[in-house]
Amino acid sequence: GESNMTIILSNDLTKDIVVRVQFNGIEKDGKKFTWDEIDEFSSHVRADQNINNDSDTAGPYNINGKQLTLAVGDQGKVLDDTGKAYDVRILGFKSDDLADGSGKAGISFEFLSSMGNYYINSVNTNEKGWATTELRAVLNGGKKHDGTTEVSDEDAKVNKLSNAKNIKLVKKKYIPVYNKDSTLTCNDKLWLLASGEIWDNGYKSGARGVAITDESTEAEQYRFYKVNLNNTAYNISTNVTKKPNAVTPVWWWLRSPLYGNPYTWCYVHKDGFGSSSGYSSVRGAVFPGFCI
Repeated sequence: GESNMTIILSNDLTKDIVVRVQFNGIEKDGKKFTWDEIDEFSSHVRADQNINNDSDTAGPYNINGKQLTLAVGDQGKVLDDTGKAYDVRILGFKSDDLADGSGKAGISFEFLSSMGNYYINSVNTNEKGWATTELRAVLNGGKKHDGTTEVSDEDAKVNKLSNAKNIKLVKKKYIPVYNKDSTLTCNDKLWLLASGEIWDNGYKSGARGVAITDESTEAEQYRFYKVNLNNTAYNISTNVTKKPNAVTPVWWWLRSPLYGNPYTWCYVHKDGFGSSSGYSSVRGAVFPGFCI
């Protein structure tokens, strides 16, 4: 919104200025909800036995005297410590497991605005999978791939977001060996999406995109992509997966290693199809997921 402000200059003259304040949260049906209120909404989702990961809507719930219903695909905004705004979108409800074992996170989101261009690792390797990557450390804090360089909590991207205190730690599966259909689990607040969280098909029967995994191992398709892709083949161009939008799309990283070699990762091509040969040390756009 905007607000008027009068400032007094050193020579006793005054000047009227307009201050533009970027809204931070979700605006729905003409009502604005902060991330604290979205967090409260999410607690209702977690407690609602009628909501599951195939639900398209959640609510209405009373949040501070305001009725709110949210739907898969609804969008909001989050700010970083510089005041830069990022668009985010609801991927689904009750889709991700909380790291503390207490059940499902209420709402899963993805960034529609890039957090910047980053390499996954500074050397070309997918060895040991997502959990040991430099990019995961940049997003969440912790040690990088070399095992010695560490990103402090203060410098972690997640802790520079305006909704940092509302973001939940969740379990994310990843493929540690590029050509073996098996997974391990790490705990993240920000993560790259996996091939299986976007597509329900792949380069061979049972695969997801160009990763060796299927949805029973690495990831289950988020409701947003399940509804909007509607079984579209991973290698077909589509606006659904174009980010930040269909007009000026860029290619963006996934956390799934390419099935064919130990150097590269899967990514979404700027034309919206699942692609490969993304060498770790190449800088690509980062659109993380997170849970409230």
